[in-house]
Amino acid sequence: MLADRLVLKATALVIAVLLWFVISARQPTEGYVSVRVIPVFGSSRVLLGEPPEVRALVAGRAADIVKLHATPPIVRRTIDGAAPDTLVLELVPADVRLPAEMAGDVRVLELEPRSVTLRFATRASRR
Repeated sequence: MLADRLVLKATALVIAVLLWFVISARQPTEGYVSVRVIPVFGSSRVLLGEPPEVRALVAGRAADIVKLHATPPIVRRTIDGAAPDTLVLELVPADVRLPAEMAGDVRVLELEPRSVTLRFATRASRR
């Protein structure tokens, strides 16, 4: 009795699992994604070390959050020449730039850490 119509039962199970994946990908959810910090500064400044790692808690469809792992959002800040050699930048969710195709579908809720420390050196040039 259990083995009767085994192919039909297996097909029904596969269809149910596929439907579950499709529906769960469309449901709103939250998740963390990496954010690239890109400081923009004059040619006389050099960033010491790598830009710090920042993570953002984002809300949106699961499929869109997965896409953000492939094309991470960015925080771009302009640093003027009068800034000190060590600068602490306060970050807020509004600083995060999402890819244009996802800007209306995904919201940034929180950033970790909320501030990053950047260290600069002055580049010496010969004339």
